[in-house]
Amino acid sequence: MEFFHLEHALFYGLVLSVLASGWVVIVLRINPRVFLRHYPKAIREAAPPLSRSERGLTAILGLPLFALLIGVPLWSGFNLTNGHAAGQAALFLDAFIIGMVFNVVDLVILDVLWLGMFPPRWAMIPGTEHVPYVPEYAKHVGGFIVGTVVAALIATLVSFIVR
Repeated sequence: MEFFHLEHALFYGLVLSVLASGWVVIVLRINPRVFLRHYPKAIREAAPPLSRSERGLTAILGLPLFALLIGVPLWSGFNLTNGHAAGQAALFLDAFIIGMVFNVVDLVILDVLWLGMFPPRWAMIPGTEHVPYVPEYAKHVGGFIVGTVVAALIATLVSFIVR
C-alpha cells in the first residue's frame, strides 16, 4: 500500500482523541444536559426533557466535534500526500485508524473508566443526583459500533477528497 504509515495514523488519532475528548469534557462541564440521551435510562427518566433552547445548544456545541471528526483525518490525509502519491486505500486506512483511535478512547477512557467508574459530581444532570448512576455498557458498545461505521464513512469521504 503506497505511503501508509501506521505511526502517522496513530499520531493523528491521538491528536483527534485529545481535542475531541477535551471538547466533550468542556461541553459536559458547561451543561451536562446536552448529553442527556447518553445517560443511563434511570437518569434520563428522572430528568425533564431538553428544552427547545437546550436542543439548539446541543446542535451548536456538536458542530466543533463534527468538525474535528472530519477535519483531523483530512489534515492527516493532506499531510500524508504532501509530496507523495498516496493511494486511495492508504488514505482510507489512515483516516479509518484515526477515527478508530478516538472511538476506542471514547469507549474505554471516557465512557467506561471515567464516567462509568468515577463520574464527577459536576457531570451529573441537575435534579437527578439522587438517582444511582449505573452505566449501561451495552449501550456504550452499541455506540462503539455506530462509531466504527461513522469512522468508515468519514474515511471514505476523506479518501475521495484528498485523492
